[in-house]
Amino acid sequence: MFAIVGQQLLLGVMHECSDGLVFERQSCVGVEADTGLVRVWAKSQITNFNWIGRSLTSVHTIATGSRWYDVMFTAVDSTSLTTGRWIGNDKGMVVYFVVLVFIGRYLILQTF
Repeated sequence: MFAIVGQQLLLGVMHECSDGLVFERQSCVGVEADTGLVRVWAKSQITNFNWIGRSLTSVHTIATGSRWYDVMFTAVDSTSLTTGRWIGNDKGMVVYFVVLVFIGRYLILQTF
């Protein structure tokens, strides 16, 4: 259930440009001025909710408490399909992650 909800909330939005100075996807072309590397629009290094398998893996990681806060902060900073990360953009995502952590840990404690 949490994987499907996460997919509905975060499908395709956990992306960013390799050049931290570029915010929009359409501007993420060419070469970085500092390093000379080619700019790429890439998925988050931590995790994403783009397909159900990855969503299930992400929910399992969050529920077991394995660096769940990194995933939460990446989700909070996510904006839309065509724009990159913006710090503190969607603070309402915290509710999803806190509920997931509490219910996930409760279920794990009850199972083992």
